[in-house]
Amino acid sequence: MRTLLKILGLFMGVVFLTGFGTVMYHNIEKWSYLNSFYFTGVTLLTIGYGDITPVTDIGKIFTVFFGFSGIGMVLLTLTIMSQHFFEQQERIRHHTQERAKHIIKKHIKHVNKIRRDILKGSRH
Repeated sequence: MRTLLKILGLFMGVVFLTGFGTVMYHNIEKWSYLNSFYFTGVTLLTIGYGDITPVTDIGKIFTVFFGFSGIGMVLLTLTIMSQHFFEQQERIRHHTQERAKHIIKKHIKHVNKIRRDILKGSRH
């Protein structure tokens, strides 16, 4: 549960950064909100197509600091989400293996009981 709250908090941080970047690029570079959102996403996901680039000095400076903070937050969020996913997958695998062992033991006991009963019956 604690991990899910951490993931939610980081995800909300990424959503905030995306909104913040969109508004900042709209105001600094005078781009449309769609282009600002697009550039923010391309920057945060480290895609960097290069089809839209800041032209103002303040926009370039903002992009550097925005990239430092935003890319780190996105990577941290993806890392923790992946870690949680693999931990859950491992728990499920372990539970499945334990359940299979239990079923096999139960089956072996049943087979042994039948075998004993057959052997007892053949002696009489």
